[in-house]
Amino acid sequence: MKASSSCQLSSCRAGGLIVLLLAILAPTLQMKAQSSKTKPAFSLPFVNHDGYIIVSLDFNKAGPRFFLVDTGLSDTMLDSGFAEQMKLDTYEEKGLKATGIFSQDAIPARVARKGVIHQKKLSFASGPYPIFNISGLSQGLGIDLAGVLGFPIFGKYVVEINYDTKTLDYFKPKKFEYQGSGQVLPLKGSRKLIIDAGLTLNNCQQVSVPLILDTGSNDSLQLDKTAQIKYGFPGKQPLHSNGKGTIVMGGPEGTEMEPSSKAGKIKSLQLGSYTLPDVETVFAERDAVTEDSAPTDGVLGVELLSQFNIIVNKPNGSLILESRKSMVTNQPPACVPSS
Repeated sequence: MKASSSCQLSSCRAGGLIVLLLAILAPTLQMKAQSSKTKPAFSLPFVNHDGYIIVSLDFNKAGPRFFLVDTGLSDTMLDSGFAEQMKLDTYEEKGLKATGIFSQDAIPARVARKGVIHQKKLSFASGPYPIFNISGLSQGLGIDLAGVLGFPIFGKYVVEINYDTKTLDYFKPKKFEYQGSGQVLPLKGSRKLIIDAGLTLNNCQQVSVPLILDTGSNDSLQLDKTAQIKYGFPGKQPLHSNGKGTIVMGGPEGTEMEPSSKAGKIKSLQLGSYTLPDVETVFAERDAVTEDSAPTDGVLGVELLSQFNIIVNKPNGSLILESRKSMVTNQPPACVPSS
């Protein structure tokens, strides 16, 4: 989770109550046919909680437990309360960086040596696991989370995040064939899902920016401080207080922000040939820790990502976006510079 200015591990906007989660997330593997791709080796059902992906998996012999799938997190972490409940063998790691928190400093943390997150005979993680207190996140979502599943959940498979069927579909790379009409984009990064996107700025300048796909952030688009300086954001636009002690720029009244962060809109965002106009954007006051060899300028969060079904093909270094609704394609956005 590359922390969003509006949703960090310590606080997150409130979601609904758990309704039939156990029934929806029954601990069984599903098999189903695909119209535009080969048949998956297995499927893992999830609950779409306002764009957030919640799955139910076993931990060792205990289960089921709820986990948030966070593609912006380099590793898989466990909640401190859950680790204590399970009486896990832990040790202190003083040089650990918290990738889900705006911090460039290493902080001491406990680490669980081992433990298998699995469903039947399929293992999704085996440790070691950094341990953090994510009770605030659980409270905000209204779900008792045992942990957060990060980048390792993709393993060596081709994985589709299918918001229509509410499943994570796992395909064997050698048998995977795609014949759909989605946008195929090069995938960058060794521990993150990073793609190049196009931005049309308010002065109609067009730039290419590397962005992390982050299902743990509830923003549409967030730009880091360094990127703002590089591209001239947020510009000379009036700032106003939203009445809650925070500052927003061009955003709706009552927008929840990290103190002193700003929000507004950019003219458009281009993902391949898809064009998304007037994208809500958060301008962060700091850069987030990325822990990846590929540089990034910000993140794409669930407000935007949930508009697509997403196929992550790590083995061949590509990512496929399938729009879930009608979108403008192959058409440069009309642009009138902002006054």
